[in-house]
Amino acid sequence: MAAYLQRAGYTIVPVHPAGGVTLGEPVHPDLRSAAAAGPIDIVNIFRRSEHLPSLLEQLLEVRPQLVWMQQGIRHDEVARRLESAGIAVVMDRCLAVDHHYLGS
Repeated sequence: MAAYLQRAGYTIVPVHPAGGVTLGEPVHPDLRSAAAAGPIDIVNIFRRSEHLPSLLEQLLEVRPQLVWMQQGIRHDEVARRLESAGIAVVMDRCLAVDHHYLGS
């Protein structure tokens, strides 16, 4: 998924508490540190739905243009709060599949 988007020309900014390197990019421990490098256009979430409320504060703080919840992931209350803050939300869809389908 991330490799597909990277090949399509997108800059990948991986976030995971364990750190490390993914696809040649340094892994940030949280969204705040990832946002320190510059604005974030899309946050692509792979966490289980029950973990999304714990991300809400950081999502509202870093203010991406879009929060994308991967296939099988949705949280209506988190989506409502993000949308009321002016952040677009997509739930339960695969970004790579949709990107490929749209021919972007």
